[in-house]
Order: sequence, then C-alpha cells, then structure tokens
Amino acid sequence: MPDFDHTDPVAAQDIYATLAVERARCPVLRSEKHDGFWAFTRYADVVHAAHDHEHYTTRQGVTIPALGLPAASVPLTTDPPEHKGYRRALLPYFTPAAVAGLEDAIRDVVVEHVEAFAGRGHADLVEELAAPVPCIVIALVLGLDRQLWGEFAEWVDGMEAASHVGDTETRATFAAKLYELLVSEVDRRKREPRDDLLTAIAQVSIDGADVADTIKYGMAQLILVAGHDTTVSGIGNLLRHLMEHPDLRARARTEPGLLDKIVEESLRFEAPLFALSRTVTEETAVEDTRLCPGDRVLLMYGSANRDHRRYPDPDSFDPLRTDRPPHVAFGYGRHRCLGEHLARLEMRIAAEEVLRRVPDYRLAPGATIKMRTALVRGPLALEVVWDRH
Repeated sequence: MPDFDHTDPVAAQDIYATLAVERARCPVLRSEKHDGFWAFTRYADVVHAAHDHEHYTTRQGVTIPALGLPAASVPLTTDPPEHKGYRRALLPYFTPAAVAGLEDAIRDVVVEHVEAFAGRGHADLVEELAAPVPCIVIALVLGLDRQLWGEFAEWVDGMEAASHVGDTETRATFAAKLYELLVSEVDRRKREPRDDLLTAIAQVSIDGADVADTIKYGMAQLILVAGHDTTVSGIGNLLRHLMEHPDLRARARTEPGLLDKIVEESLRFEAPLFALSRTVTEETAVEDTRLCPGDRVLLMYGSANRDHRRYPDPDSFDPLRTDRPPHVAFGYGRHRCLGEHLARLEMRIAAEEVLRRVPDYRLAPGATIKMRTALVRGPLALEVVWDRH
C-alpha cells in the first residue's frame, strides 16, 4: 500500500477496516509516505519486533514522521544494556503501589472538572475532562505548576501537527519552548531539591555515577509527553464506549469489578497508543518481506489488538468475553509503557465520576465523532448532552 498513511485524517476514521483486509492479504505493508516505511499489522510480528532489540532499535527514534522532540526520550530511545538502568531509576514512581497513593489527588482533579459542567446539561468530554486531567496529573507527579498544563499540551500537540505536514520551522519553535522548560526545571531541582519526580531525575545516578544533563532532560521529557498524550485518548475512548453501550454503563455503576473489565476492553478495542516505530539494524525477514539496515518499521499495536489470530471476534466491543488474552495497548517488552498503571487509574476515576454525576449522557444532536490520527488514537471531541435533574 504505497499510499498507506496513518496520519491521514480521512483514512483514520475507518482505519481498522483497512487493516483487517491487509492483515489477511499483505500483513507487512510498505508505504512511500514520510520518506518510506514498513508497517507490521499482525500481533505476532508486532510483539516479536518489539522484543527483538538486536534487529529493531529505538535509538533512531520511535515516531513516523519524526516528532521533533528536543531531546532523546530516555529510556524509550535506548537499548540494552543501558536501558535497564535508566528504566529502573524511574520505575519506583510508577509501581501499582506508588500510583495507588495518587488516587485521592487524581480524584480531586477529576471531580473539579466534572462538577464544572455537571449542572449544565451539555459538555465536550474531551475538551473539558479528558484533555486537562492527564496533563494536570502528570504536572503534579513531576512537581510542575499545574497551571502550566495548557502550555505544554499546546507545545506537544503543535509539534505533532507540524510533523504531519512537514512544517519543520513550527515544529522547532514548539520544541524550543519545551526544551527551555525541561532545562529550567531540572536545573532548578539541582539547586533547590523538592519531594517530587523532577528532583529524582535531577539527582539520578546509574551504578553510582551521575548521568549527563541531556539524559536527564530526556527522562523528564518522556514522562511529560507520554504521561498525558495517550491518556487523553484513553479517557476519551473509554467515555465514548460507555456512551455507546448504555447497558454496560448502567451495570458498571453497581457491579464491582465490571468497570475494570470495560477499561481493559476499551484499551484493546481502541488502543490509545496506536503505533510506535523501530529502525532495522541487521538484515532480517518477516513473512516474505526482506528488511534491510536503516529501514523504518511501524509497529501497529492497534492493529495487533484486532488480530483474529490472537483475539476471538476482535472487532466486537465485549468486556464480558471469557477468552481475554493480554492486549498490547501499552506496547510490549522492555519498552512497555512505564505509566500504564497511572493511565488505568485516571481512566477508571474519570469514568466513575462521570457516571456518578451525569450517568445518562449521550451524543449531542448533530454531533459526530472524528478520531485523532497517527501514533495516538482517540476522539478529537465528544460532545454530549444529558437530562438535568
């Protein structure tokens, strides 16, 4: 498919129908878009490449097209053996126990935003809830001023939009603003340590040795960017699925544990992290396709999650399915998302508080749902109404 383009806003609306055909017909796609790349569509090929750092590296970046971030996103853009030390330094802040300690703070943020529109009878659940909450939460985790969330969301979204159309000047402008923030905040923590993740990053050492400042900036950047981008879409997708399945929505309010199953099925059915890329380091082959050093490969986690070889009836949204193989919505292998427990918690709390205050929400008359394109998938807007009581 020389014209396959995961950034195309038109193709994105029905991309899973396209991929279902290609998984059966030609599971390794070749596109000439964005300077050329391969794309893996099947579960087995995606997880193999994600785990095989000898043939597929993240060192040359993980986005197609290049997002233009100002620093390398460590540890995501490292391979063994150095990857292990960097990831281990961050992991204690994202364990299930550490994340559970954030529940009250996250709920306060969610309730604040839901109550702002609950009495109104209408809202855009993306703009007014899904977009701000993860940005504010990751600011709190890092130790940033929560009022900055709008700025760094604008910078990251601006870089992504500019990269899709090849606007390198605009991309560089937003990247410079993000880099200035990273440098100033990390350097400030060196001088004035606090009890926050940015201080831990500023003081990080590997085997007793300090790490370069550029690596520290990259670690902070990874948490800042990845910590909000995919979770915005994760919350938006979940609220959409609950809206489209009112029977499940009603049951989720009273049946313990059901909402957790709905969260997992939402992640599988519409993976917010749709894809990340690798660069081939040694000649290899997948199916009948020969890959050469320097080739770029898009690992489509969203497509893998719809592979009928792995998931029974994959195109049906069914949280009650008994055959539930683990999904790859958070990636796979050593580069699996550090913040997956935090993302799940934010999604669950957002759904709980919406169902508690506006349980009968439905799509607003005349509204349509358009999906975000490229590496992250979620509704661009979710305009809903409900009966005021």
